[in-house]
Amino acid sequence: MTTAIAMAGCAASTEPTAANPTSTTPASIPASALEGKWHITQVGSQAVHNQAAQLQFDMAQQRLSASVGCNHLFGPISVQAGTISTSAIASTRMACPTDLAKQESALAQQLAAVQNSRFTVQQQLTITDSQGQIQIQAKR
Repeated sequence: MTTAIAMAGCAASTEPTAANPTSTTPASIPASALEGKWHITQVGSQAVHNQAAQLQFDMAQQRLSASVGCNHLFGPISVQAGTISTSAIASTRMACPTDLAKQESALAQQLAAVQNSRFTVQQQLTITDSQGQIQIQAKR
């Protein structure tokens, strides 16, 4: 199963301004903008107050990994023409405390349901479903 994630910027211009130095259009967002760790702040409609909750992109290896502090979700990614695709997301299977297990299950479900993602100018990543509902939100 392949999940496509389209990247879109919240600004309409490719020209940076003093107030908005990172303004870009969707097609101009480089794959390198995903690189590194993102701290997950929301999964579905639930806020996440867990500093261990992370989403990480390794563009050199073309891999995605995620965790809320117990098991790890991971899989290959492909980025082309302003879109990113994930496939074969796998997970480790350790027993986790109930609260982490619930967060992990929600994260796995949301990753599987992802349709597109957009970046805000505040270094925030928002992954939305096909109806535009927030699935995962993360910050640097």
